[in-house]
Amino acid sequence: MAVAALPPGGGKSSLFAALSAAGWAVASSDEQRARGGSFDEALVRAMFAHERVGYDKNVPNSEGLIKLCKVVGRAAARHGWRVRLLLVVPGHLERELAWTRVAARLADDLALNVHTCEGGANGARRIFERVFFTACASFLPTAHALPGALVTDAFWQGLNVLPELVTRIEREILEAPELPELSRALSDASAQRSMSAVREHCWYSAELKGTNLHVTLVPPGGGQSETREERTRVVRSLAGLEGQPLRLSLDGYFVARHEHRRIAFWTVAGVPPELTLSAQRPYLHVTDTAALVGCAPRDALPILAKLRKGTLEPGWVIESFSPSADEPMQRPGVVATVQRHG
Repeated sequence: MAVAALPPGGGKSSLFAALSAAGWAVASSDEQRARGGSFDEALVRAMFAHERVGYDKNVPNSEGLIKLCKVVGRAAARHGWRVRLLLVVPGHLERELAWTRVAARLADDLALNVHTCEGGANGARRIFERVFFTACASFLPTAHALPGALVTDAFWQGLNVLPELVTRIEREILEAPELPELSRALSDASAQRSMSAVREHCWYSAELKGTNLHVTLVPPGGGQSETREERTRVVRSLAGLEGQPLRLSLDGYFVARHEHRRIAFWTVAGVPPELTLSAQRPYLHVTDTAALVGCAPRDALPILAKLRKGTLEPGWVIESFSPSADEPMQRPGVVATVQRHG
């Protein structure tokens, strides 16, 4: 049994501790690294001696799962084993809860923590985000679709729900797919293309809490300057964050007037690059719908783009209000929620 698409702080090792208490053998990558051992060898030894084995190692992406299948597959071929592999996958991700758990770990914790990581808390946060969380968010929809995946929100509900999850795992492991079936599903390129085609027509926004305003992260349809691969990659990342908070900062406020027309918007910063298209990134904004006169919200993007490129037509008068470069703390921060449309 392995846990897929769960970042550090998700409760993976707590689950494996509960499985160990229930009689499972558990191979831990953190323990093997601490003692200078080989995790792959420890896993095979556990499989040789026990019927039910837990794979206590981060599997944040398809590459990690492919490696697991290869290691287990070689051992199965060598010893003539038939292996069933149950994947436990979070129903959604809780970025801040997971990070809070990581930040609370003590210095003697073998896993990622803020005490022993180079760079301290900032270094640990960078690893959490760039190595694990982004990969998990991108991989989550694929992991949900794999054969026999046990999808659960128990990781975010505390230790008291672990006994129920252990009972469910012990029941579903009996019907888990055999390793070759899971390997085929993982490498099924046609299934991946089908998933991409479904997502091609949706769009994503970050909805500002307590308002009717939003930032468009991925616009509807396909843009001429984007590649299909980039859109698929960004949408996959956003799919794992649906309903989750996203912190943004408002860089400046602009008012554009032309005769009897007026439009106003805030420019936006702080959006991780993997959560928006490269062509969209320089023009992220929130339209101030209450300030519109003779304009529609959709008019803000072309005006901002022309303003940035210096090609705005004569007759437009621009007023801008931006935080001082010397006082970055004046830059207002907002919390938004990632939302899918279509």
